[in-house]
Amino acid sequence: MSRTKKIVFSVILVIFVIAIGFVVTRVIASQDGQKKLSKEKVYSELQLVEGKLVNFFNQMNQIEFENYKIAVEEVKESNQKTDNQSQNQDGQGSSSEGQSSGENSEGNASGSSGGESGGSSSGGSSGGSSGGSSSGSGSTSKQDTKKYTMEAVGVLTRSDQVEWQPIKIEVENLYLSIPTIILDLYQVTDNHEEVLAFSSEFDNLTKAVKDEDKEKTLQQLTKVYEFMPKLASYCSDDETGKVVLKTKESIFKAYSKLDTGDWNAIDQEVKAGIQEFSRLLTSVSVNEQNQFNINKGYIMLNELQKAVEKQDVEIFLIKYKNLLEDLNSL
Repeated sequence: MSRTKKIVFSVILVIFVIAIGFVVTRVIASQDGQKKLSKEKVYSELQLVEGKLVNFFNQMNQIEFENYKIAVEEVKESNQKTDNQSQNQDGQGSSSEGQSSGENSEGNASGSSGGESGGSSSGGSSGGSSGGSSSGSGSTSKQDTKKYTMEAVGVLTRSDQVEWQPIKIEVENLYLSIPTIILDLYQVTDNHEEVLAFSSEFDNLTKAVKDEDKEKTLQQLTKVYEFMPKLASYCSDDETGKVVLKTKESIFKAYSKLDTGDWNAIDQEVKAGIQEFSRLLTSVSVNEQNQFNINKGYIMLNELQKAVEKQDVEIFLIKYKNLLEDLNSL
């Protein structure tokens, strides 16, 4: 092979290698991009489920983030319309006929006046009958209306009764999203057993809601929520978000034990939440915008701890509600 041919061959080989490298790089970049989009999609789906679980927790004790709610009251009105004009006319007709018969009986002879008096009396009876018939007639209409009012809501004025109907509807609606979430999770993690365990615990939650069992529902809510930090670790690099999820997990475990009166267990869970959240105080990845909310959240966690020391459910719920609103802003 001549030297010229060798040079040409070498150039072609170099170009070929560069082309192959370019194609491979593009393919890898495309796969990485698709994987990133898949992770973002799964994380947004988990955030949707997490938000629903938070609402379920709150609905167990009628906790509302809004300070007011719209109350609807049905008002029944009855309107009766009577044809008074017809009754008056009939009554006047009867009276005039009676007067006419009296005048005729006085002015005529005894033989003929008897017959005329009888005729006029008959006419009077007919008029009276007509008046009675008219008085019974009339129209009555009923109209149902709704009255809307704004009612202030708070922990101290909340109802002790759980409204199960909206919870059942929301739980059932989540089943439309669960299969898609499971398939998407399969793409971002090889731990399929954990994904299936999440689905199984959600089934147990549905059964507890169906039975309207508050204690079991709270227990199952905590079990389902435990998967949120685990599953989020497969699809998110947001360290702040993952710490917040772990903190919420501890707070919800404490919250779920309020009805048991086990304040020692509640105290342990709140302390675990404080310890987890304190990691953000020394994190270098926290931006200045979130730093204020993080400092505020840490103070509110310690305030929740004081409510545990007082062993007062209502004070705990007030501080729990305010804490959740702050954590949701992170």
